[in-house]
Amino acid sequence: MRILKKLVRGLGVLGCRLGLFGFAVATALLLTFGTPEPAKTAVEDSGAYDIPLHELFDFQPATPDETEEDAGLSPDDPHVREAIASAFPPDKKQNIVERMIDGTYVWLNGEAEYPDFTINLAAEKETIIQSLADNAFGRVNDLEPCSPQELRALQNEEFDPFTVPCKPPIDLAAEKQKFIDEYGQSEEFLPDTTLTGEDLFKEGERHDSTNSAQNLPSLFAVFTKLPWILGVLAAITGAGIVFLYDTRREGTRKLGKLFVGTTVSLVIAGIITHFTLNGLKTTLDPQNDRTLDGVVASVVDSLGKDLLLSGAIITLIYLVIGIVILFITRKKPERETPETSVENRESTDENTEHGQVPDPNSAAREDQSANKNRKPDREQ
Repeated sequence: MRILKKLVRGLGVLGCRLGLFGFAVATALLLTFGTPEPAKTAVEDSGAYDIPLHELFDFQPATPDETEEDAGLSPDDPHVREAIASAFPPDKKQNIVERMIDGTYVWLNGEAEYPDFTINLAAEKETIIQSLADNAFGRVNDLEPCSPQELRALQNEEFDPFTVPCKPPIDLAAEKQKFIDEYGQSEEFLPDTTLTGEDLFKEGERHDSTNSAQNLPSLFAVFTKLPWILGVLAAITGAGIVFLYDTRREGTRKLGKLFVGTTVSLVIAGIITHFTLNGLKTTLDPQNDRTLDGVVASVVDSLGKDLLLSGAIITLIYLVIGIVILFITRKKPERETPETSVENRESTDENTEHGQVPDPNSAAREDQSANKNRKPDREQ
């Protein structure tokens, strides 16, 4: 029976240790990744919204062939960059990204079949085209009128407001409106101005034959319940430890030691996490903080710090609980009981009444006298 009790007690200690450690880790992860707010804050703190899109996505200058084929619309063209920047100011980019993050969490929480967001870029497309038209035709209007030789050279070429070397004798207002209409209906420039979570999800499925993304909501549901499951495990096994030991004080003290021991494991886990995140940042190796890789590295760093901070707070709470339990259950020195004190006082009072005053050296003198009496006996 005693062996069975020890076995059950050992299993209880193991379960409690696992529950305490798992609860701390799962809670720290849930506080960091369980809601969209930390992700939105991390992206904002990265400075991504203040970076122009051509820098963020590191557009490369167009090759001579590309420039000749699609003159004036290359992302490295200053006019195109200015048009995109005017269509996507920082607050607009922040609104789009945060709506995508919120919609993704709606899907993860099982409230929608696909990430629940719709981004309409029709107004931004019009802004870009209007800005391009203003820049291109403003440039043409500032040019010198074409000479007869220049007009003859332009007769066999299609009018391009981005490259024309002089101001031809044409109705620039009509040409500008024609430019706006053509690009507004173009299938090459933002043909679909509506971006939805379903579109992105299905596009991802086409590149992932395993359809692993479909399992994410189910995994996320388990992830959100994990702290509760592990917390209940720690509570039940902790209560069992208190009652399975020979005394309640001994069982409670063991529980305190488990709290303190778990803090050591959590510190080691935090150190491993810190070096792992640093390795991930090194793998990204952003050459420029204003590129997409730089933003991703900054977001990973920010979320990693949030994770480590949450873990540190939980570790500190564990340590305090453990120390308090060990302090309360410490072995206290034995104190003289009231009954013993009363008896000692009564004995002293009786000796005093008979004229006897306790002599602290009397015991020593009695020992010396006994030794003298024994000495003659040995001589005989």
